[in-house]
Amino acid sequence: MTASDDLALEVLVKNSGSSQETQVKVTLTIQQAPEPLKAEQTIQAINPGDTKSVTFKMSDLGAPSYATRTIVKVTVEPVEGEANTANNTAEYIVFFTLE
Repeated sequence: MTASDDLALEVLVKNSGSSQETQVKVTLTIQQAPEPLKAEQTIQAINPGDTKSVTFKMSDLGAPSYATRTIVKVTVEPVEGEANTANNTAEYIVFFTLE
């Protein structure tokens, strides 16, 4: 990924359940030393079967480590009564570079 002032990471969250969910917390973490970069956003409402986009701007996260293998982790907080939480987390291996 080429880092720039305009860089943003877009996360797509799908409601695979049968009920509308509200106040769904989505966390994006760039795992790096000495401290990870972390941001949270909340989806106000998402209907069953719908997919919502959540955008995390790098300007809000901070400067990532460059030219090293980095893991970007996305976590969607379980909603009340959710039985299957196996699909609430995803990890992606990325390399941030300067242009």
